[in-house]
Amino acid sequence: MKKVFLLVLCLSFIIAAVHAMPMQPDFAKRPLESLGQGRPVSSGRYLPDYSFTKTPTVLLESYYDYMIGSYNSIPIRNIPLAEGGYFITFHGKRTPAGERRVFYAHLTAAGQIYNINEISQVTNAEGYPSLAVDPVSGKPLYAWHANSTPELITQFTSDAYIWGVSSLLNEIETVMDNPLDIFIDGVLASADNAFVWPTIQIGPSPIDGKRRAYIGGRNKITHTITGDPSENLLIAYADFDGDMIEEGADLVWSYTSIPELDQWNHGQGDFRRPNCSLATDNLGNVYYAGSHVAKAADDSDLDEPAMDVFICPNYGAGTWTRISVSDRIPAWDPLFPDGTHAFNAEGELFWGIINSAHMNTVVMGEGRIIFPVVYGLQSTDNTYYPAYQTVKASIYDTRTQQFYLRDIYPKKNRTDTFNPIFMPWDTEYPWGVAEYVQDESGTYYADSETIYPFPHWDRELHDGSMEFHYGYVKVSEPNAQGLMVAVWQDSYRAQLYNKYPESYPELAVDGS
Repeated sequence: MKKVFLLVLCLSFIIAAVHAMPMQPDFAKRPLESLGQGRPVSSGRYLPDYSFTKTPTVLLESYYDYMIGSYNSIPIRNIPLAEGGYFITFHGKRTPAGERRVFYAHLTAAGQIYNINEISQVTNAEGYPSLAVDPVSGKPLYAWHANSTPELITQFTSDAYIWGVSSLLNEIETVMDNPLDIFIDGVLASADNAFVWPTIQIGPSPIDGKRRAYIGGRNKITHTITGDPSENLLIAYADFDGDMIEEGADLVWSYTSIPELDQWNHGQGDFRRPNCSLATDNLGNVYYAGSHVAKAADDSDLDEPAMDVFICPNYGAGTWTRISVSDRIPAWDPLFPDGTHAFNAEGELFWGIINSAHMNTVVMGEGRIIFPVVYGLQSTDNTYYPAYQTVKASIYDTRTQQFYLRDIYPKKNRTDTFNPIFMPWDTEYPWGVAEYVQDESGTYYADSETIYPFPHWDRELHDGSMEFHYGYVKVSEPNAQGLMVAVWQDSYRAQLYNKYPESYPELAVDGS
């Protein structure tokens, strides 16, 4: 079926079916259904004034169910020059029988399409493009992966972008010509590695007058004893300036990796998988921030500090250090008047990161790093409750080396001094006393405010891995006033209608 790409300039992330070369899902926690059903978050909560200044713009008719860009970066960037405007990247198919291709688009400051086309002129299967814009010259840099023989490769190009004219694309370079070797402690550990799903970032360079481009590719080949995926990172970096991009000069790429992640990829005992994204600051530091999934050799849940920031100073040429804290926040089980509890979990209840592999990381002012995460209600018996997932922001302060966790949505009430974070069943005073409802049979249920931060309501899709594949929460870079936006899709109302259509007829599309 033909699809249409739309753009909303406040940031739009359009996600649909899983396609060729997706990441493999995490090992699954066992989902538990909650008794009863939640209610949508109260519309009485404070909402800031907002308005849309641009109606949607059609970019391309595509015959591909698409994910608009890379797993761990945003697909739209401002042009930091007087003329303004935007660069965009995505992948799609022009014809039903065609190949999936990577595209770029250039929009004016008014949001009108100036240029749109495939990045490569070679008809090849491509995907997962990432985009960065040089903050000095305003020229865009692109990275993506493409099918090749015998392995996928990661490629790069730039646009000379002279006098506001785009599409002056330079010759494509292969920056990760897979398969590649991995050495651990100076010894060859494996030779079949394929680094794909790239993210590109730009930071300062140690060379006066230049910037440094970083392309991080993740390994789709795993060497863990269990065969579970653990994507270690390979970073290619090169120095450039605007003149080099205009002249189409070949960049000189150097390479580095995070030794600890190389060891995780070759783990022969406990299993760890990073879910992180790449970022740079203005001081020459490189960050790989997010979280990791861990399990013991017997497949049991491994309780360890799992919210991570890997830090490399000296423009990516220094030594990597990991700083980690626990992501777990204890949760209490609502007690009802008849002495029963809402969950009766076999283990201890807690809130922790889940379904958060596909986010991005942004460096804010004053040395702070932020990345969005989905927090889910879980139990130490390796189970979780899909109906209880919320969107939060993890903030790492490089000055104090401390992490902070903030509610994005829903937010706890400002007068709530009992709960450390939003508790869906405790949204009204008195705090620490659960709200509940009772059905006709006399059974009590938690009266919970609920969201479902995924673009599809049915978690059973893709053999129960829909939440992993479709879990995309992204944040923008701060503007001059320090303001940011967080973007995700919520299908809770669709879930209510599809599960309980007789109870929610008003949620039917077009009244049908």
